[in-house]
Formats: sequence, C-alpha cells, structure tokens
Amino acid sequence: MPRSSLPKPAPSPPAAPPAWFRLKRMFGLAAGGAAAPVMPHRQVPQFGPAADMPKVTDYALQHVIARSERATIYQATDRATGQLIALKTVRIGSAGGTDRGLWRERFLREAEAAARLKHDYIVAVHAGGVQGEGDAATGWLAMEWVHGTDMSRYASASRLLPEGVVVGICQRVALALDLAHRSGIVHRDIKPSNVLFDPTTGTVKVTDFGSARVADTAATRSGVMLGTPAYMAPEQLAGADATAQCDLYALGVLLFELLIGRRPFESDSMGDLLARIAHQDAPRVRELRPELPPLLDDVVARLLAKSPGLRQESARQVALELRLARQQCAAAEPGSAAADWPDTVSGDDPLHELTASSPFQGTIAS
Repeated sequence: MPRSSLPKPAPSPPAAPPAWFRLKRMFGLAAGGAAAPVMPHRQVPQFGPAADMPKVTDYALQHVIARSERATIYQATDRATGQLIALKTVRIGSAGGTDRGLWRERFLREAEAAARLKHDYIVAVHAGGVQGEGDAATGWLAMEWVHGTDMSRYASASRLLPEGVVVGICQRVALALDLAHRSGIVHRDIKPSNVLFDPTTGTVKVTDFGSARVADTAATRSGVMLGTPAYMAPEQLAGADATAQCDLYALGVLLFELLIGRRPFESDSMGDLLARIAHQDAPRVRELRPELPPLLDDVVARLLAKSPGLRQESARQVALELRLARQQCAAAEPGSAAADWPDTVSGDDPLHELTASSPFQGTIAS
C-alpha cells in the first residue's frame, strides 16, 4: 500500500483566549465545557524510515462528515494515539485513462503543498498518500480536527454575524492566504464552507487545499475548471491560470456574502451567472447596509474589481486594510466582542515566525 513520509504529530494542549468569553455569551454558549480545537503543529515534517511512515489503515473511521461526488470526509481517530482527526478520501480510480494519471499526480502534488503550510489559521495536514491501483486508487489526507462549524452557517441574511466579527474572520483568512501565496500556492476555492469558525474560542481555519496547487503553468490543462464558479474571478472563468489575485477575488465574494447574506452575483442559470460575473459591477455593500464603514465598502469593492490590477496587491495588504476596517467597527461599538478580538497584524503575528523561506523537509508520495 502506498504510504506517506509525514510523521504522525503528537497532540498539543488547547487554548481559549479569555477575550472570547463575550462571544460565548453572544452565541448563548456556556463559558466552559465547550471542546477546544486541536491547534496546528509547528514542527517541520522529517524524513523517516519507510516502516515508520503512516498509512491510511493507521486511522479508525467513525462516521461520515461530508460527501461529494468524488470526495468523502470522515471523523476518525489515530489508532496509536487516540487523537481525533479528519480523514479525507478522494476517488482517483473513477477517472479514466489519462485523466486518472492527472488526478493522481495532482492529488500527490497538492497534498505535499498543503503539508507545507503550518499556520494558526490553516488546517494542518498530518499525513497523506494514495492507496490502491487502477480503478481502486484512492487518495487520502489525515488533517487536524477542528471544532466549530463552517461559515456557510452564517452566510444567510437571517444568521449574519456582527460586522466586526466578519471582518476579523476574513482578516485571518487573508493572513492564511498570504502565507500560501508566498509559498507559491493558490487555494483556488475560497468560499464559506472552506472556512471553519469556532465562536467559543475565536478559532478561524482555512481548510480544503484539495483544490489548491503549486503555481505551475506547465501543469495547467485547458478545459479543466477547479473551484466553485460563483467565487471564481472573471479572468479565471475566461480560462486564465488561477493566481493569488483569483483568491483575493474569492475573498471579496466571501466577505460580501457574510456581510449581506447573499453573493454579489446569483442566477439560476450557469450561463447567466458567468455573464454577470464577467460583465456586471458588483453592488456596493453600503448600498445594501448603509451603516457599514466607508473603508470596508472600499475594501470589498476593490477585491471584487473585474481587473486583477485594480485589486489589492497582496493578501497581506488586504489583512492590513481589514484591520483598519475592524477598528472602525469596534470604535462604533465599544466593548463589543469585535472590539475584544486580538490584533493579528502586530509584531507577534505568526507570519513572522513561519515564512515561505522555511524549507519543507517531508514529502507525500505514492
């Protein structure tokens, strides 16, 4: 059975910042008793003897969390440590001929890329590989288990979070993307269901780099669309390679949706949706919610610009702008949960510890 050379990490102690007690009360949650998330492990994966490499049978499946046409995510436990994990499997054998080889190669490449990303706001990949051959080939990833829910829960008009909290969440997503982009990785599928949030601790995690890839134009295949069309940038829908600017556009759609309760462009027809994304200007968020700060309105509008050159230069710039917007939200409501949110763009920001220059010393192989 194919195996991965990423070692199984030891569990680390959970932590819950006191500043989040107000958020607990906001959501009607008890101050204690809620399980804390497993935090990402910061050690760099090391090479090890083949006999010590983890394999998919090292994990006991408990139940299905989510399922799509090609992928399934299970709650599972590490048989050796009892640690709770999320195990994702992807059916590679269902693709035929040349496509099967493409999917296998891409899965292994993206699994290794995802394992490089060690950051407080990114779901950690512990191990992965491909098991089986031919029609039975299945890719798998063992990832840290994160308590909470994905942001699709808060993407409807009846369940919107306070704007300061929304801005703080997207600020953290921008910081996660900054690390990925400086590592040469484009997520390609930023959307509410790929952002996890635990209001009891303030934990925010970007997940599912399964649609991500190392930026490599030689590996791009014409006619292959990766991502969710409603969150894809106009240039990406037109067939251009996915870039960091495409992730920024998707972040703009995410921010708009969490503030307004719907996406900037919606249609029952896929053709009409693509035409609107390509040719129509997105509504301004202050036209729909006049109480929002002008700076926030400007940040969202620039993220949703049709031309990549009109968007912010980097995800870090977006994070800095959202920091200022969050401060405006907090100033408008002193003592709110948003005002208590710890500042993530200060000198102790985790990006100063882990940069793209840190070498990746492990691998995921078939």
